[in-house]
Amino acid sequence: MLPSFQVMSEDTVRRVEWLIASLVCALLIVGYQQGVHGVASAPDSPSDIARDWAPKPDDSLPRALETPSPWPTRTATPTLTPTMPNTPVPPTVTPTPTLSPTPTITPTPIHAAAGGPPTRITAPSIELDAPVEVVSIIERDVDGVIQRQWGTVDNAAGFHQGMAWPGEAGNTVLSGHNNIGGEVFKSLHELVVGDEVYLWVGNSPYRYLVADTFRVPIKGASPEVLEANLAHIQPTDDQRLTLVTCWPPWSNTHRTIVIAYPAPWD
Repeated sequence: MLPSFQVMSEDTVRRVEWLIASLVCALLIVGYQQGVHGVASAPDSPSDIARDWAPKPDDSLPRALETPSPWPTRTATPTLTPTMPNTPVPPTVTPTPTLSPTPTITPTPIHAAAGGPPTRITAPSIELDAPVEVVSIIERDVDGVIQRQWGTVDNAAGFHQGMAWPGEAGNTVLSGHNNIGGEVFKSLHELVVGDEVYLWVGNSPYRYLVADTFRVPIKGASPEVLEANLAHIQPTDDQRLTLVTCWPPWSNTHRTIVIAYPAPWD
């Protein structure tokens, strides 16, 4: 006997259709999620968790164990110093030093200053021994030209008046004839460096040593040369003795000059 079927109402049919449609939608949603995320699996075991956290050669540390990067150091913003306008600085004025005059150095005499001019001269090496007299400048008419010359004396050496006395700082100048008037200085040109010469003031001798001997031209010399020759018989700052005579013995074309300086007693 065939089973009998009960005819459902139209309202029941709609409810069944809605239920089937809802079930189909639910199945479609579950299938989509499994396709995206994979099939759901059972929870991991402790060994699986340990294996997942174990370090691998090509894996870096978990994010929680990584060394945190240091915070970047903040560079302080420099403080801007306002630039002041250039103020002109007045130049420093250096005062001009006042020049002090150079003091005149007076040489210390080796011998005590004499109380007057020399009265005698001796030079053992040329056997000179002659008195000394004071002479002054005289005027002469030479071919209509007035010339001023130091005067001369016979049989004695002449001390030029106004020059230094023995023992004083300055130039002590004596002149004498070489071929007339007693020829007191005829051998003056034979003196050499180192020879002794003595000036006497009364009984007090003053010792000198020859330092230089030379000749200067007179006859035919230019005015400039004659002027330079006069420098040897002018005052000096040092203490010295200057002896002058004509040369050669048979004429008077030159002058022989001897320079000597005071020497202490041995």
